[in-house]
Amino acid sequence: MDILSELFRPPYDMIQILTIILIALFGLYTCAVVVFSLRRYLMNQKIRRFFSAHKPTSGVITKYEAVDGDTYVSVSAAVPGQLALLVPRIHRTPDQYVVVLECHTANAHFYAEYQIPRSDYKEQNVGETIQIKDSWEPVGFESI
Repeated sequence: MDILSELFRPPYDMIQILTIILIALFGLYTCAVVVFSLRRYLMNQKIRRFFSAHKPTSGVITKYEAVDGDTYVSVSAAVPGQLALLVPRIHRTPDQYVVVLECHTANAHFYAEYQIPRSDYKEQNVGETIQIKDSWEPVGFESI
């Protein structure tokens, strides 16, 4: 506590001002991460509740989407334990495939979005009615 009381006691020099700004930015970043995580968690819960309540078994394909994976570079030592020679390594996250279905249940009419494996991507044509597989993960919905 002595450090904080000394930090915020005027007159301020340049180091104190920069430290205060850094602490404020860290606080804002922490709040943003918490809010984003909470919103994502609540959205996932909403999707789970919706699909557990309606339990669609089939739907009409309206479109397919492919989301390219990210590519990023990391740097590591060429020889473990030595930092003299650093080698860049390229990593790629896998592509994600999504199908959007128009579903009808006893009490709802909606578009359902499922993340599907590559093997199921464009297996059927748009406009065909298909059975929803257990391996498909629901990622979104939109009521009609």
